[in-house]
Amino acid sequence: MDGEKIFVLAFPITISKAPSTIYEYLVPEEYIGFARSLLYQENIPHAVERRDGVTGLIVYAADESDKLENRVGGAKKKQVKQAKLSPDIINRLISSAIRIAFINNGWVSSSSKLYNPDKSEAQQLAKELALRYTAVRIAVDDLGNETKALFIDPTSKIEFIYSLRYIHEKYPQQAEKIDFVKIMGTTVSFYTVKSEVPETNIEYGNVIEKAIETINMFRGTEIDTSLSRKTDNIVYVTPKSVKLSTTLQNRIPGLPTIGKNRVAIPLPMEILTPVGSLDNIALFEKVPILTKPPHERFKQALEILTNTILESVNNVKGMQVSINTQNIIEVPPSSVHLTQIKSKYWKWYPKFEGNSKRVLLVVTSPGNSKRYDRRCSIATDIIKSLAVSCRLLSSPRLVQEIMFLDNLEDILKAYKDYDEKFAILLYDKSLDKEEIDDIIGRFEYKAASQGFYPHELGIETDIDEDDFKRRIPFKIQSIIKDFATRIGAIPNDLNPPSGLEDAYVVGIDATTVSVGRNQIYLGVVVVTVKADNIKDYSVEFKYIDESDIEVLTTIVEDIASRYKKALIMVNKSSIERFLEELEKEKLQNHVIVGISKTHSYSRILASASIKGGAEIRYVNPPRSGVFVELSPTWLKDIRISRYLGVTTNSIKGEYEKGTIRPVIVNIAGNADHKRVLDYIQDLTHYASISTVWLPSIPWPLHKADKLCKKLNRIIKVSNKIPDSSILRRL
Repeated sequence: MDGEKIFVLAFPITISKAPSTIYEYLVPEEYIGFARSLLYQENIPHAVERRDGVTGLIVYAADESDKLENRVGGAKKKQVKQAKLSPDIINRLISSAIRIAFINNGWVSSSSKLYNPDKSEAQQLAKELALRYTAVRIAVDDLGNETKALFIDPTSKIEFIYSLRYIHEKYPQQAEKIDFVKIMGTTVSFYTVKSEVPETNIEYGNVIEKAIETINMFRGTEIDTSLSRKTDNIVYVTPKSVKLSTTLQNRIPGLPTIGKNRVAIPLPMEILTPVGSLDNIALFEKVPILTKPPHERFKQALEILTNTILESVNNVKGMQVSINTQNIIEVPPSSVHLTQIKSKYWKWYPKFEGNSKRVLLVVTSPGNSKRYDRRCSIATDIIKSLAVSCRLLSSPRLVQEIMFLDNLEDILKAYKDYDEKFAILLYDKSLDKEEIDDIIGRFEYKAASQGFYPHELGIETDIDEDDFKRRIPFKIQSIIKDFATRIGAIPNDLNPPSGLEDAYVVGIDATTVSVGRNQIYLGVVVVTVKADNIKDYSVEFKYIDESDIEVLTTIVEDIASRYKKALIMVNKSSIERFLEELEKEKLQNHVIVGISKTHSYSRILASASIKGGAEIRYVNPPRSGVFVELSPTWLKDIRISRYLGVTTNSIKGEYEKGTIRPVIVNIAGNADHKRVLDYIQDLTHYASISTVWLPSIPWPLHKADKLCKKLNRIIKVSNKIPDSSILRRL
């Protein structure tokens, strides 16, 4: 890739007029949502910070706010010079100014996105119950060469436009499966309480009114409290936010609880609507394809900026921002790190050796058509062939059973004397998503409980047979590779960075699951490399009914205490919280890495000439392992290196169907951080499905992420958390 030009979908920005004074307000945490809504009403850019030893939150405002002082109880103000602010706070003030410009042009702020609520330009989804709007994510940051950039990533925002009551009346079956809802017109989300709520003497009307008042204050919303009189269609919900749950519990005595820190509150179905998640859309129709080619994404980003905010961004109070939209930012070679990929990682094959007694069972679940049955037969023949060629089986001792899953457990018991047991479920991808999840969940639970390593393979019936035959071997190879990682039948020649040669490699992720009346945050730990650099696959979990960050922080501390040296990778876009809780001396022996695809940064692109070189188009980078350096941040005296990276690759063609979403990487610890990037990319290749596709996150996190999804399915069908012996097999 020498000589290849690398770009970020971002535009240079400058502060053309900086505020002479920044106003610092100390705001009680329970009022922070209300305080921010007041600042948005006054067009004042602002940023929020938590400070050690201070009760409450610090709000930095680019101008003085009369409303904040007069209407927020306990708000205290002082003046601070801009020069004393960290670069991160300055960037967040700029980002806030740009968000205000969007809002002033009719866009709506919704959590991490901004969207255009023009219904005439929106796409109808979910049997016309929802709309897909044009949206963007934005972030302001400094590149490694100190270029200040506005990252802008065009995306979509899906919003249901009908109340939960209406949906229950029109689509009762689907509505019963909705468990993630929000208050209409807000971002305040809840899980529905499916189980019986403990008896209480509360009066619905009073509780609903107090709950709405508390939510308005906590999130800065303007929900009409008169809706508390609508008590004929009530649903019990528990807030997704633990802090909101605690605030409600403190302000409304007598609320029923469904966990250690979870309250159940009654709310009218009239004001609730499903969250616009793909899972909720899938209850009504096939999920739409949301991809966009790189050059189209660039043109849309430029159009949005040009038509929406370039003129109004300077109408905010206290500061003026200039955005240069002439060209997106070309990243200088000094700020690009290309990992040194070893070609052998692309082409590794499982090494099933020894005299172990093995069996591979193919389980075929019922489908909708004869075409499905034929394709199951084709897939089984390919499984046999590949299993023998890679020595998973020394001869075609593969058992195929066509069966209903209700009989599966008894059949599996017949193979209890085998040393290594593998099972692949074939299922019909044309079935309803809920039905598929139920089939897979029951299969995984029963197979793992009988000592099998389970995997599933969706059989496509909506493509022609020749295309099916071309695709299916790659998917089966991926499954066999996954089996190999679980028993260590994989290459063993990693090259860790200096200082991490004898370190454990650990991946940590978390998910929320429903068990009985409780919403439990479950943390999953996957160890894939032991201190002797030997591949391993051990799994454990820890859970508490707090937030996911609490679970992850607890696990990071535990791993740091348990192991002498470890590379600890967490599926999060920020690692400050983990470093705050970790004693500094422990960081001398460990490296903490946060890696996530969930962030507000835009895409990394390359350029390509077309039509004889007369026209330039933006395309995906032609290789993986491309990292763009962002400016480092500091937590006290701990350096946190930050990179935006393309760790996967796309299938090339004249027109690319989608744009690769980069990962954000944060690294802290006593090691060469660029060598850590190389190591991360090596680990990513170990989870490769084929020579043309890679997962975005490295092997340990890839495993932890998959386990979280499997646990959700299994807990839904069993209503209990599986024990460690089952977890080890998933």
